[in-house]
Amino acid sequence: MTAKECALKYLSMGLSVIAIAPNGSKGPAKEVGSWLPFMTGARATEAQVDAWWPEGTRNGVAIVGGILSNDLAVIDIETGDAYTQYREDCHHEGLLYALDACPIVITPNGGRHIYCFGVERKNLKLAMNPKGKTLIEIKGSNGYVLAPGSTEECHPTGLLYRWENNSLLELPAPALPVESEDFDLMVAVATIQNVGKFPEKFTLPPSNDKTNDGRKRPGDDYNERADWAAILQGAGWEISRVGKDTTYWRRPGKDEGISGTTGRCKTDGSGDMLYNFSTNAAPFQAAASYSKFAAYALLTHDGNFSAAARALGSEGYGEPEVELNFLHKPKAPVIETWTPEVVDQASGREYLFAEEIKAQNPTGEWHWHGYLYPGCITIISALWKVGKTTLISGLLRSWEQHDNYLGQKITKARALYCSEEGPATWESRVLKYGLEKRNHGFFLMPFTRTPSLQQWEDFLGKTRHIMERDGFDVLVIDTMAQMWPVKDENSASEVGAAVNAIKAVVKDSARSVLAVHHMRKGGGDNFTGSRGSGASSALADILLEYTFEAGGFGPKSKTKRVLTGTGRFNEITPGEMVIDYIDGDLVCLGQKDNLDFESRKLSIIEALSSIEWMTLDMVQMASGQNRQKVIKQLDDLVEGGEVETTGTGTRGSKKKFRIVTVQQPHQKDLGDFTNGNGQSL
Repeated sequence: MTAKECALKYLSMGLSVIAIAPNGSKGPAKEVGSWLPFMTGARATEAQVDAWWPEGTRNGVAIVGGILSNDLAVIDIETGDAYTQYREDCHHEGLLYALDACPIVITPNGGRHIYCFGVERKNLKLAMNPKGKTLIEIKGSNGYVLAPGSTEECHPTGLLYRWENNSLLELPAPALPVESEDFDLMVAVATIQNVGKFPEKFTLPPSNDKTNDGRKRPGDDYNERADWAAILQGAGWEISRVGKDTTYWRRPGKDEGISGTTGRCKTDGSGDMLYNFSTNAAPFQAAASYSKFAAYALLTHDGNFSAAARALGSEGYGEPEVELNFLHKPKAPVIETWTPEVVDQASGREYLFAEEIKAQNPTGEWHWHGYLYPGCITIISALWKVGKTTLISGLLRSWEQHDNYLGQKITKARALYCSEEGPATWESRVLKYGLEKRNHGFFLMPFTRTPSLQQWEDFLGKTRHIMERDGFDVLVIDTMAQMWPVKDENSASEVGAAVNAIKAVVKDSARSVLAVHHMRKGGGDNFTGSRGSGASSALADILLEYTFEAGGFGPKSKTKRVLTGTGRFNEITPGEMVIDYIDGDLVCLGQKDNLDFESRKLSIIEALSSIEWMTLDMVQMASGQNRQKVIKQLDDLVEGGEVETTGTGTRGSKKKFRIVTVQQPHQKDLGDFTNGNGQSL
């Protein structure tokens, strides 16, 4: 196909095109004149295409990104080596299905143009090589890429652009859009290759690694000696995978994929940098690099570098003043190095081989099926006065008297309950729920003020010892906000340290922890409603949210609650359980989706008549449901024999519905059941 024929084909698929000069500059052809209107105003007409490619021309063709081309963004990879690495990284992230679904062009340099529709983006550099030259970028709004159909003269190499797969010249219709989440991850994967000098955020002023009097500063010393794992994992980040020289990190609240790297981006002044490409990894900004000291200051001191430096100085970082000037100040504490606990007593090794890993819960039984698993931490978040303590009190009674709670199997267990409430509340509650006198243990109001981290760790160590000694199975912390050593709930480092300390209770044991936390007033989607930093949710094994019933279909009740769960056992933990308070007890009504389905079905049945035929519009209006859901419900009811239908559903023969009624047989039809005198046999 000629360049003109290719341009007309692209144009017919809703893409904006311009002609390219045949001189290797990749610039617009002289026939185009000002090309800006075709970037943001309107696509070229067929008449303009005729004018841009006159007879005998060697002009090439380019496709414009952005809204005029079905929200097109092209990931432009400069070299074949970079594309090979990109495919390998996409493979690691499970992205090849999304990548190979895109139209892809092989460029004259051996690189690739990956066409992504439905994800309008601006031009953006994603990765640079060590010399600072662009390696991967996005060509989107106000940008364009040369396309197959261009002549040899359009590229400095004298080579052609070729479709590798999903050629737009062969597709019968425009390419399918890329899922927004897939595209964001494809962009993130591209930034892995960045080793250029992207701007470093919050750099320290240059001082030759020394203070004004020649001493090394705490921040510089921290950059040299600190470990990224201690910094990021303490803030809820997780390692996604580890490469040869690069560690790939995932931000708190993200279940899969990558959010940043360490080990790849380095500077002479600050050393190994965290390069963050996530837009949801506060306090870090997207497409920015951070030194260890900058990350520490942001995570622990809200970006106050002076306060961060003072704190590090007190921990022994930096070079202290000479003794003569230091007599009036306390000496910095000695930093103790971590000594691994010996795991295998027989061999003295500090680690286990795979064959030696044994679960502390070999039977696989749950303390509360789907919600509380031995060796794990469960955090349940709820608003004030929603009834979370009532929920747990019922669980305490069930552990003593029953084999299930709210429809979920339980195993007999004894709880050590740490409560923010005092005896005045708990005496009546113990009587109400009929708790045995010596089954569960209670720490009532163990702290009257915010403890220090050391006090918190000592308290948890004591609870572990008590649980081992006295046979308690579950530690309940109600609520964390009244007990943990956190003064700033938005500080990921404070929250992370507090939750990490709880792990000492469940480590190498068959015990579990149920920690109660408050939700923020506005709540949040996808288990982001917990108050404060997301580090607490990121470090827990199972997350529960206990809320008033809000969404769904059918009548609402002031007493109904919804218990929603997720976590490491997602295939077991129930999604949304509806609970009601009936006759003084909590009762499980079932899964929310099933209840909504039955409520919708009932509303359809109640709307229909057993005598008169009703159209789809009439049923929808009477039931108050979404049209598509009404259609689905009617189809199910017809298939189940509960509803009958008439009409074909075509114009002039509307499909109508009514309830199926059981017809009583007439006397004349009962010959087989009477004798000749009409008497029943």
